[in-house]
Amino acid sequence: MYLKQNSQYFDKFKVFLKNLIYNTFMKASNFFLPIRREVNEVSISAKIMLKSGMIQKLASGLYSWLPMGYKIMSKIENIISEEFENMGFNRMCIPTLHPADLWKESERYDAYGKEMLRVFDRKNNEFIYGPSAEEPCVDMVRQANINKNNLPINLFNIQWKFRDELRPRFGVVRCREFYMCDGYSFHETVDQSSKFYDDVFKGYHRIFKKLGLEAIAKEAETGEVGGLKSHEFHIPSDVGEDEIEINGSNKSSLELGHIFLLGDRYTAPMKLSITNSENKQFPLIMGCYGLGVSRIVAAMIEKYYNHESDSIVWPIDFAPFAINIINADMKCENCINLSNEICNKYKNIAFYDDRIISVGQKFTASDMIGSPIKIVIWPKELKNGLVEIRFQGKKENIEIEKIYEYVNNIMQF
Repeated sequence: MYLKQNSQYFDKFKVFLKNLIYNTFMKASNFFLPIRREVNEVSISAKIMLKSGMIQKLASGLYSWLPMGYKIMSKIENIISEEFENMGFNRMCIPTLHPADLWKESERYDAYGKEMLRVFDRKNNEFIYGPSAEEPCVDMVRQANINKNNLPINLFNIQWKFRDELRPRFGVVRCREFYMCDGYSFHETVDQSSKFYDDVFKGYHRIFKKLGLEAIAKEAETGEVGGLKSHEFHIPSDVGEDEIEINGSNKSSLELGHIFLLGDRYTAPMKLSITNSENKQFPLIMGCYGLGVSRIVAAMIEKYYNHESDSIVWPIDFAPFAINIINADMKCENCINLSNEICNKYKNIAFYDDRIISVGQKFTASDMIGSPIKIVIWPKELKNGLVEIRFQGKKENIEIEKIYEYVNNIMQF
């Protein structure tokens, strides 16, 4: 009542509330986005990720994921997590540090080599910064005292891993700490485990299809992980250190995933057994399934990078922000009001560049962000009731009252 009776205070209060609401939008002025002009990197993905402020180098092979990069990785993580759950996995989370005794039980402690990071706590207990998580997952199931009625057990974990690479390179493609999805299955028989392995094989292809990546599967050595068989999933890549055959010729490729039918490689030495259908004690049959989540981000940047414009154009599903609103004149009140209004309409998927910098600088930032839809608000066009919308390399001047209809059609709302 007091505010309404004192109109000058009431008007100020309305402005305050308006600004409070608009300040909840994702604005460039309050978003940490340290864009750089030049970086000294060889690969396209490393250059773009560092230039665009997706990641920041902390030390050799170690990168901080900044807000823009983390938003992209989180979207990819959600797609992978959803598909793993559709395949019948339950998500859990294993600590990054594993007791070294578990790795000694599995007989991998000495076999793994210098890539394994070993640390000691204040009580002189030795731990491993996990490069993978077979051992703690076996221990998790072992502690549950399961029987055959509890089978199958399918678990997955998306967690940071560490391998002390001798020569880290290509940004997050070959780094020391990386974000990885690793699934683990436990069955009574090899036939049951093999059938599930085949189902996961198909599930990986569905994941890559959703991500817009054409992955090629090939049989592979089981290596230090061990087991009965394995398959790797590759995409053609200039920064790949493997080879795949495409149309009769070998091409450089990048490994994004690896699955293993482990048999009893871990369950036998770690004594994870059950009484089977024949009333005999047998170790469980295990499978493991890995996907490099952080490496997939780099692979997708290589795919969606436009060499001619030196920019990224993300598909709508993976863009950190589907819509980039560029206010060309921060002194124009009508431009500011319309920018705020559009941002309010699409507040969960829009990024509003409200900084007081040149339009050229805003376009440079926009190229690095890679939003597929760009709404540019020019004062001159606005006077004529128009805004510029850019999508798939085309520019159109759209009437203000038709903005939402136009954008909604693109977004398929």
